[in-house]
Amino acid sequence: QGLALFDTALSQGSAGLVPAPLDLKALQERGRELPALLRGLVRTPVRRTATGVDPAAATTAGAASLADRLRGLPEDDRLPFVQSLVRTQVAAVLGFAGGHAVPLNRSFTNLGFDSLSTFELRNALGTDTGLKLPATLVFDYPEVDSLARYLLGLLLPPAEPGAVLLDQLDALTGTIEALGPDDDPLREAAESRLRTLLATLAPTTVPSGARSGDERIETATADELLDLIDAEFGTL
Repeated sequence: QGLALFDTALSQGSAGLVPAPLDLKALQERGRELPALLRGLVRTPVRRTATGVDPAAATTAGAASLADRLRGLPEDDRLPFVQSLVRTQVAAVLGFAGGHAVPLNRSFTNLGFDSLSTFELRNALGTDTGLKLPATLVFDYPEVDSLARYLLGLLLPPAEPGAVLLDQLDALTGTIEALGPDDDPLREAAESRLRTLLATLAPTTVPSGARSGDERIETATADELLDLIDAEFGTL
């Protein structure tokens, strides 16, 4: 055994190696009590319970979907919420004390993830979010922050520009309707600006197939000219 260990040490290229007999089965049985220094040697069973989940990431029976919960939060709180959810699940997979122990921008590989744990994390996040996530999720988004931003984009896709414009117009309508009788100067200023906006929406080119008034007159027959005069001034 000594010679075999010596040969192994020479092939590693590391500066300091310590040969130590370890009972891996006994270490695995210690579960979460296993010291952090030894956790990389064995796979410990992951047990997720309600008491082991951060309050910000906890889901309750009958609660609205995660997307609905995010919509109910101020915009600045949505990303931290999803980051907390991801950190909680990373901590559960790796056996950390809690999500607070998981840095936002440290790669999952450096945290100790392997092939099995990446699938565990993907499955756990799929359950939390209700999304069907790709098998390469952890490789495509290799730290908490980028992964949380990706999930947030799936849960709350950016609104279409057209929808945003219509929502803003609806809000503007409500504001105008709320103007009081003493707001005449404000009404005049608002009307002027609205007329300017309407002018920008007016077509600036002649539609295909349409002719200007001058072109219609130049090419009109006598009967068409009389019809134009009647339409403009009434029947003479």
